[in-house]
Amino acid sequence: MARRWTGVLFALSLTLALSRAALAGNSASVACGAPCPGPQPVAASCPSGQGCCESCGPECCEGCCPPTWSVRADALFLNRSQLPGQTLLVDGNFKPQFNANQFDLPVQAGWQIDVTRRLNDDWNLEGRYFNLGGQSATSPTISSNVGAGVSFATTPQGLFFPPLNTNLSYTSRLQDVELNACRSLNDRVSVLAGVRYLQLDDRVLVSQLTTVGGFDDTQQLDGSSHMVGFQIGGDAVLLRRGRFSLDTSLKAGIYGDIAQNAFTYDSTALAVHGASGASASNVAFCGEIGITATYDLTQRLSLRGGYQLLWLDGVALASQQPIVNPPPLLGAATTVAAGGDVFYNGAFIGLEYRR
Repeated sequence: MARRWTGVLFALSLTLALSRAALAGNSASVACGAPCPGPQPVAASCPSGQGCCESCGPECCEGCCPPTWSVRADALFLNRSQLPGQTLLVDGNFKPQFNANQFDLPVQAGWQIDVTRRLNDDWNLEGRYFNLGGQSATSPTISSNVGAGVSFATTPQGLFFPPLNTNLSYTSRLQDVELNACRSLNDRVSVLAGVRYLQLDDRVLVSQLTTVGGFDDTQQLDGSSHMVGFQIGGDAVLLRRGRFSLDTSLKAGIYGDIAQNAFTYDSTALAVHGASGASASNVAFCGEIGITATYDLTQRLSLRGGYQLLWLDGVALASQQPIVNPPPLLGAATTVAAGGDVFYNGAFIGLEYRR
């Protein structure tokens, strides 16, 4: 819990620092009726201090007023941090055979779309959807002449009949929906506050097959977090040179997390099948930092790309869910472990259209 509050305090401090730095700088102004400075459809206020668009209409600034609508669509290429250490498989002599941190999750492609509606010179409304699905990793086939048992944070269980082969896989998916109200402090800095929903779904699948007799055993353990909460943040323009600009963004929030797990097993060798699950309420944290470079292709269209870092803390990871045994024969999920943390980081590239 302390780490989550530390993250929030860091986010607030950085947002305030960006705001002070930008406010301390000199911002250029554009007089009403002056031509647009470069291809960016952005202007400062009129000499009277009133917004150009609100005081005399778009024609007053010859197209320099901010657009009413802005749509950004990006392709994501993100890497997930290594899973925490947890023995998932032991042999018949209870010697560890495979650990969760041995899964090598690859860089995963995803996508995000952001739609912004300008309400007036000071306020914007922003909606965003983010999807990173299908990230998966598999183990090599693990053969054992002394049997093997699955170990989900508890006493090993499974097929100990030798000889047998075991395969393990891990899959993960992350989705994000948010709605923010954004307030411009000047032509370089804006702050935001809004609501956000994140869903993280993890799964461990273990399949075992005896090389004699063809008996099989399948165990699946799911962990998921459904996070809803409030966030704050800000954006700051670090550099603006002609068609090129560089900006940074930061968001942080505290969330109520409905953490869940589900455990299912099916064994032909033992002639048993079962399913169980549990849920619990938890407090979670999410922080996000981004750096974006933008090049204006036209007055309406821009090419953008950059770096993105996302941190989730207080979530339910599949590999950390406890299974008690007995009963039944192969165990049951009766409690939820929701103390995991996950980092995502990587690149994105996309387009922005303004109208």
